[in-house]
Amino acid sequence: MAPLGIVSGRDGVEKYFAAVFQRANPSDQVTKISYVYAFGGDLCAIGGRSQTMNLGRPIPGGAYLIRVYTRVGDTWKIRAEVDKATAGL
Repeated sequence: MAPLGIVSGRDGVEKYFAAVFQRANPSDQVTKISYVYAFGGDLCAIGGRSQTMNLGRPIPGGAYLIRVYTRVGDTWKIRAEVDKATAGL
């Protein structure tokens, strides 16, 4: 689920983010994870991000983030994510 609609599958996700980056040309993005909790065999990370969207003029904004990471082989993958945009976007 994304601000511009529902996307699924690798092709859908790639198409969605290509459109976002083409339209908004974001810059100065910083993501900060503030808290990490064990959540069964997964990890739950809480934090936020900030960036500047360039839609004809610079617009500062950001989002609150909650991510659930799950172990797959030798790496951690995002299993679920909530990305709630803050005012200004």
